[in-house]
Amino acid sequence: MTSRDAFRLYREKTRDKPAYERVYFFHAHIYYNIDDAGEVAKMDALHKTLQGSFSQDDHYEVHTLQTKPVGPHPLPNLEVLFTRDRFTEFVSYLTFTMPPTFSALIHQLTSDQLGDHTTRAMWLGKQLPLKPEILHKMDERSAAKGMSEEEIVWAVHAH
Repeated sequence: MTSRDAFRLYREKTRDKPAYERVYFFHAHIYYNIDDAGEVAKMDALHKTLQGSFSQDDHYEVHTLQTKPVGPHPLPNLEVLFTRDRFTEFVSYLTFTMPPTFSALIHQLTSDQLGDHTTRAMWLGKQLPLKPEILHKMDERSAAKGMSEEEIVWAVHAH
């Protein structure tokens, strides 16, 4: 079963549930300082560890390591997608293994990107300033295109 099939199946089972029970995917954005060779080495090591430890599990997608700020994010970051079934496991893992100089933004994926990244997000380490105007524009574009929540979540899941 693909992750999209699993997402659809979960959403079908939870169609009549409150929004917080319908969330299936989460993102972790793990930020680092690209100008600090020590941090780059630590991030490379963390990236390899995550790829080795979590990529074989269908509940995780370890994305490409970003080497520059992208979208609303103020620093380069590593993005990891994970499901609600692995939330506690992954957040606990980061809590104990993430270098103390890193910060991590953890948020659910819904059709409200601004809310997901701000008022409904949590941080490990120092909270960093995001660019909310970019998130607001993303939400406006999705609404203008008439995208369903599933289409929005699926588009965002792979960014």
